[in-house]
Amino acid sequence: AMYHAAQMGLDWMLHIDADEALLVEDIRKYFFAIPQNVFQVTFLNWECALTEPDVDNWFKEVTLFKVNPKTLDADTVEIVWPMETRGNRIFVGYDIGKSAARVSPNIEPKGVHTFGYR
Repeated sequence: AMYHAAQMGLDWMLHIDADEALLVEDIRKYFFAIPQNVFQVTFLNWECALTEPDVDNWFKEVTLFKVNPKTLDADTVEIVWPMETRGNRIFVGYDIGKSAARVSPNIEPKGVHTFGYR
């Protein structure tokens, strides 16, 4: 995929799933502002908080989200999600985010969440 991205003249590669969205006001401006020595940026995810058990369209029907606990200090996390109610997990899925990588022959995916040097 990195080879094809380079052939297409793309500057960045991002892996997101069909049930995920990246919300950035101006994506070109965002990536253009990243210093050239940075090869990867990570977007911490939020997780939906379902109010109904059956959802047909996640992007239209879900309006409540859990903020990623990695963006909060430990005291706030404990207030919002006390250990006795959550166990060891706050998110049902993952909380490590998804990364975008600068297109380069020296960079390769390291799973679906991050990239690294070859």
